[in-house]
Amino acid sequence: MKRLVGNFIWIFVLAFTIISCDSKPSLQKFFVENQNNENFIVLDVPSSTLINLSDDMTPEDKKTIESFRKINVLALQNENNKNEELYDSSKSKLNTIFKDENKYKPLIKSNSKFGSFDVYFQGKDDAIDEVIVYGYDKEKGLLVARVIGNDMNIGKITQIVNKIKPNEDGMKSLTGLFTKNFEIN
Repeated sequence: MKRLVGNFIWIFVLAFTIISCDSKPSLQKFFVENQNNENFIVLDVPSSTLINLSDDMTPEDKKTIESFRKINVLALQNENNKNEELYDSSKSKLNTIFKDENKYKPLIKSNSKFGSFDVYFQGKDDAIDEVIVYGYDKEKGLLVARVIGNDMNIGKITQIVNKIKPNEDGMKSLTGLFTKNFEIN
């Protein structure tokens, strides 16, 4: 009996290990792999740093805003093609990640003179867990911003957007970080 239980435990541990070692690329893995790379800028910003809740918001409005938890930003500058190889390989990895439409559902795709950007989301239409903005331009670089939350509802957010008051101090700090690390025109 002991031997049967022991074998069962080993089979369970082996199966769990195989299942948990998912070799598919993911956005989370991409962030983790590059967070210590000196060529990338990484920012983790709690939503409270960027948004103040105003007095004229209803409890429902406040609940909608509080569904935002944080924003993760990963950016790579490619000025004068100094990071061209890293840019190309990173863009290739990100394009592979975003091809998984079961996980990342496309919202917007746009091209302009400033570069291209795509917006994706994870979750259901009325209960979004993550919104991802992916911008790229061969001469400027690339940026991935993840807005992470719990059951975010885009419809409700657009209804209260005029009531949102930016946190001036937080916005100035974030702008300062970007202008110090990127040449913004």
